[in-house]
Amino acid sequence: MGGVNPDDSYVSAPPAKTIAIAKTGMSVAKSGRTNGLTCGVVEGVNGSINVDLPADCGSQQHQTVLFRGQGIMNGIVKPGDSGSLVVDAGTARPVALAAALSSGGDFSSGNDVINA
Repeated sequence: MGGVNPDDSYVSAPPAKTIAIAKTGMSVAKSGRTNGLTCGVVEGVNGSINVDLPADCGSQQHQTVLFRGQGIMNGIVKPGDSGSLVVDAGTARPVALAAALSSGGDFSSGNDVINA
């Protein structure tokens, strides 16, 4: 994911030429608009997650939607981070695009970059 020089300037990571496939236990990282750089772990693959959608954007009522076929991570995504690139923390290879936060806030979901 890059790093920091002794003078506190940022060192960018080289661009990845390949992607990584999410695996349970994989260390991942993402940099999002809301909570910046966060690190986490893939908790499961091809999972399902309930996501709360508030009553706004033309919807008259709150609803809970089931997202299927998701990579499930610990709660590294917050509202506003959706669409952030999730990468393998060790290689910076793309893994997924952040999609949503679970209804309870404990888990995040991501769409793998092959199918996103």
